[in-house]
Formats: sequence, C-alpha cells, structure tokens
Amino acid sequence: ALLLTARPSRPKEGGSMTLTCEMQATSQKLGAPVQFCFFRESQALGQGCSHSPELQLPTVWRKDSGSYWCKAKTLAIRVTWSPRIQIQVQGVPVWNVSLETQPPGGQVQKGKKLVLICLATQGTGDITFSWYKGVLGLILETKTQRSLTAKFEIPAVTDSDAENYFCTADNGYHPSISELVSVTVRSPVSRPVLTLGAPGAQAFPGDMMELRCEA
Repeated sequence: ALLLTARPSRPKEGGSMTLTCEMQATSQKLGAPVQFCFFRESQALGQGCSHSPELQLPTVWRKDSGSYWCKAKTLAIRVTWSPRIQIQVQGVPVWNVSLETQPPGGQVQKGKKLVLICLATQGTGDITFSWYKGVLGLILETKTQRSLTAKFEIPAVTDSDAENYFCTADNGYHPSISELVSVTVRSPVSRPVLTLGAPGAQAFPGDMMELRCEA
C-alpha cells in the first residue's frame, strides 16, 4: 500500500508544497526500480512519473485545492495506488490598504497627470482593486491582478478632479478599504516678471526705486 503526505498539510497561497509517496513495508514486494506518479483529481503533476518518491510544487494557489493521490509502478507493470487526500490551499486576506498620490501630498497642477496608488501590506492570490471619488464613492476603475499594488491614472486633471478619493482591495475573503485622500488642483501660474521703476528710466545712486513683480 502507498501513503501520500503533503508538507505543509495546509499550504498558503504563494508558498510551496512537497508531496511524498511513501511505501509501506509490505509494498517493497513491488520490486525495483519503482516509478512514482502524482495526481490532482485526474490531472498528472510534474513532468510525469519518476523514480523520486517526492514532488515539489514551487508555488500553489487556491485553484490548486482538491483531491491528491499517487501511484507506484514497476517494470513488471504492477501498479498500486494511494488513498486520496484532500488539500485546501489557504489564502491570506487583504489587510491594511492605503491610498497614495503621485505627485505626493495630493497637490497637482491643472492639466498634469495624477496617479492614485492603492497598496495592501498583505494578501495572496488575485486581488481586485477599485478606486472611488467622493465620500459617496463614485467608482472610477476596477482591475484585478496578482500584486499588492495597483495604479489608476488621470492623464490631465481638471478643476472637477479636486475631490476626496479612496480605494478598496479584495481577494475573495473580505474587502479592505483605505482612508480618504484629498486632492487639490492648482491652476498654473505664469512666470513672474520683475520691473524696476518706469520702463526705460535711469536710476542713479541714492535715487528711490520702485520694484514691481507681475505674474
């Protein structure tokens, strides 16, 4: 008989898992060499059967949860199967979501680009990020990606973009929401011009002079 074990028995998303197909003493009658094959449901794992009783899966995700089993076979075509084991890949919920702006501080010049960056300190698997405008939450954009950071860009801000913003992140466990971030839109100021007294006037030492700065 064969026994399939998994280390760890409750793997986390993004982590590795090692499967071991162990032969009990009575199974040694199978003879050598023995080839081991690993399966999830009906799907063969790895590069097919091999002489190693172990198979390492470098990265597992929630979709890899299911029924696992192994089999051993010899050149004499004698085959034995292990009982199936259920493996549930554990996800890490999204946590501690924050919203940052580029330029920093939420100060952006009219006509320039504004980037809203939504960040989570932890969370595994595919994460759905959403950006909202205003306290009532007018949704601006939603995107799903396997990352703890996502960006939303406003290519050229207008006066109407001066608002409060927030974002959410959710990987299927429960959504996490950021605090409100205020964005201020500033109108561009023309280059200031400094003039000295009246145009073309001459100044001599000791004279009073008027300095005028205009934008």
